Amino acid sequence: FFELGGHSLLATRLMSQVRRRLGAEVGLRGFFESPTVEALARLIDSARKSAPACDAPPIEPVPRTGNPPLSFAQQRLWFIHQLEADNTAYNMPAAARLTGDLDVEALERSLGEIVRRHEVLRTVFVMEEDEPAQVILPASPVLLPLVDLSKLEAAEREAEVTRRATAEARKPFDLSRGPLIRFTLLRLGEEEHVLLLTMHHIVFDGWSIGVLISELTALYRAYSGGQESQLAELPVQYADFAAWQRGWLRGEELERQLAYWRRKLARVPEALNLPTDMPRPRVLGSAGASQPLRLAPPLVASLKALGHQEGATLFMVLLAGLQVLLSRYTGQRDVSVGAAVSNRNRAEVEGLIGFFVNMLVMRGDLSGEPTFREFLARVREVALEAYAHQDVPFELLVESLQVGRNLNRAPLFQVAFVLQNVPTAELELAGLRLSREDVDAGRAQFDLSISLAEAEDGGVVGSINYNTELFYAETVRRMGEHFGALLEVAAARPAARISELTFLSEAEREDLLVARNRATPARTHNAPLHSLFEEQAAAKPEHTALVAGALRLSYAELNARANRLARLLRERGVGPEDMVGLCLSRPGEAVVALLAVLKAGAAYVSLDPVHTQEEIDLMLADARPALVITEEALLGRLGGAQGRTLCLDASAEALARQRAEDLRREVVPGNVAGLLYAPTAGGRRMGVMLSHGCVVNRVRRMQEAHALSHDDRFLFKSPLNSERAAAELLWPLCVGAQVVLAHADGQAEPSRLVEYVSESSVTGLHFAPSELREFTEQEGAGDCRSLRGVFCGGGPVGADVLAECARTLPSARVRHFYGPCETAGVATEWSCDAGEPRRRGAAVIGTPTGGARAYVLDEAGLPVPSGVVGELYLGGEGLARGYWRRPGLTAERFVPDPYSAEPGARLYRT
Repeated sequence: FFELGGHSLLATRLMSQVRRRLGAEVGLRGFFESPTVEALARLIDSARKSAPACDAPPIEPVPRTGNPPLSFAQQRLWFIHQLEADNTAYNMPAAARLTGDLDVEALERSLGEIVRRHEVLRTVFVMEEDEPAQVILPASPVLLPLVDLSKLEAAEREAEVTRRATAEARKPFDLSRGPLIRFTLLRLGEEEHVLLLTMHHIVFDGWSIGVLISELTALYRAYSGGQESQLAELPVQYADFAAWQRGWLRGEELERQLAYWRRKLARVPEALNLPTDMPRPRVLGSAGASQPLRLAPPLVASLKALGHQEGATLFMVLLAGLQVLLSRYTGQRDVSVGAAVSNRNRAEVEGLIGFFVNMLVMRGDLSGEPTFREFLARVREVALEAYAHQDVPFELLVESLQVGRNLNRAPLFQVAFVLQNVPTAELELAGLRLSREDVDAGRAQFDLSISLAEAEDGGVVGSINYNTELFYAETVRRMGEHFGALLEVAAARPAARISELTFLSEAEREDLLVARNRATPARTHNAPLHSLFEEQAAAKPEHTALVAGALRLSYAELNARANRLARLLRERGVGPEDMVGLCLSRPGEAVVALLAVLKAGAAYVSLDPVHTQEEIDLMLADARPALVITEEALLGRLGGAQGRTLCLDASAEALARQRAEDLRREVVPGNVAGLLYAPTAGGRRMGVMLSHGCVVNRVRRMQEAHALSHDDRFLFKSPLNSERAAAELLWPLCVGAQVVLAHADGQAEPSRLVEYVSESSVTGLHFAPSELREFTEQEGAGDCRSLRGVFCGGGPVGADVLAECARTLPSARVRHFYGPCETAGVATEWSCDAGEPRRRGAAVIGTPTGGARAYVLDEAGLPVPSGVVGELYLGGEGLARGYWRRPGLTAERFVPDPYSAEPGARLYRT
């Protein structure tokens, strides 16, 4: 019992046999000497006693006075067929190569006798008074089609065998007309044939294969030897089982068993959110493929040993490993997997061909960070209880739970797991050598189906069947490797927490942690942000720096104005680490004030008049600025500044007295340059401290990605309290380009942006995702031929938006920058001309830039492989200092970098 896998069929049969022979009051304990089996017996007894079953009546033949009903399982497949008659996901193909002197007549007669013996193989399904019913057709001789391929060349012949086998497997059945089992014999030579068999699942299951093989072996031996069949007539037929099931499983008995499943599956998640390679369609088709999977004998031996220690079967150990892997892939702690059981727990049906198999929902609870050993105990308990309540057809369970039906995913579970332990009789026809042939049905019933069986060498072999509308072959192949790797670690370290079970190879780990973060070397920037602007002012003093309507300032003029205001700020006591608010209605003056604050050594805080009064009051109360640069007309909005203001329009004379040359630098890269109040999920703004080094790093990154020159003109249209301001204002000013200021009333109007670009021959433009879509839809957007660089960032952007922008503006390079405010807005970048941007319908965020590092880690801080859910961590150069006056939150979100050798290296949890 234990060595054979402990599947529910064996458990149930063993229980029934023992109780039948020794009496209902005798349990399994003491019947075997094995402590492991004793432990299993106690669990089975406990599960049975928790829901005492009433004795089911025997299955007996029913009169054929009318058409019998469908079984519950048949009804589900019939319903699926009504929705999609051409669906071949439930075709069951098989093929066998026959070498030797084949008696075709004996083979044909044997197949005909099998069809005669088993009524289900000559059954069709029709509507009768608004209900489906079985119609059993009379027995008639089976004609075995013979296709002669012997005249073909060897290579062509084998290719034709594969083509015909595949075509036959993918040919749909008509359930209302039949037949629902098809045979074809391919003649390859005098002593070589291939027998193709295709059955619809509604009349056949995995156990039925063993029945068919056993009977075919006996019948062929008899007929080829000139004898008659020695097989006894079947006591009951599948139609009798269907009628019995309908009669027994109802009323009190049905409600008793359903009550267990309602409790067990209360609040079960509707879906397992597996990361897919392609967006899940609204209606999921059945196109599928398979990837082979093999577990080596030493690993299987280790898993069995672990099972022996924990009183669990190999099936339970493998199921536990699979649920851990799925949890790590999805981030979910409630993982349901479907497990097939043969449902042949009565002696009357063991020799029948038919569709008996049932699906059980194995719900895995991975909460509380259990060890693998502890989780295996949970899986064992769930499995044994499920076996004790396996009589409820899956179809009735779905109906009882009132699960919402969805055309793009299966109800209750989307991943199925089977460890085959059905009888594996070998097809041995007298005088012939036989070998099984693989047939690619090209179909999938679920998102993923893992089907395994124990091999003769002690290993486990099988395949992962997957829906090709969701997954690529490489993804599923890698998933199989991860499954094996995780089982290796679990077998070696069962006491480890499931979050600690790594499944990455060393090569994959190297790729994720090192290779993908190696593109651009890190650089050390020792100069403060404003010094880059001053270098440009010294190199090209007469070059235009700023255009704001009628106002045009050269680099020398803008630098001089900023220096005068900086000196006045110094006189007012402003210095490093001080906060200075900016509340100005004219954007040109705001640019001068921002540069002046940096030169004075302080950090700017944008109190843009477009903010609501509540927002300004909150930011004033939180930032507590040493001074607010404003104008007299706006003083009424700055009551929270408590008189700490500097009005530019009232300070003209004081500014004129200040010197215009650069100030002595008193700033280091670690000093705060700006305090940006980013909106949080709750709507409250929170101050993010951007250091000089952080913003300089962003400027360097942008310049490396797309070099601006002195001839470039960049449009500045975003609020200063935005990380986009660094891209639109500070980047061009620090590299000697020209900044064109949009009018305040044109910041959010795409039609005006088209005008600005055309009127000012703008060459560079930065968009939020929503702005980019609107801009490309504007009339005349395609005429903005001066644009050489289009940049997008600040949120998720659709791949279709970037592609449309590239089509609308073919002369412009389109680049997508990603980075939250805590990285000054840039951590990764991706070029639209670098390749197809689609994955799950969104644009990729690209690769780390300018010494940045990017990892996708799980809850334990371990790297996850490509395509697996995790949390994005950003590190390297360019991280903000943290949150203003929130050291606890800073420590929570800016954590030590365990993958960097740099002292004090941090990662930001996005």
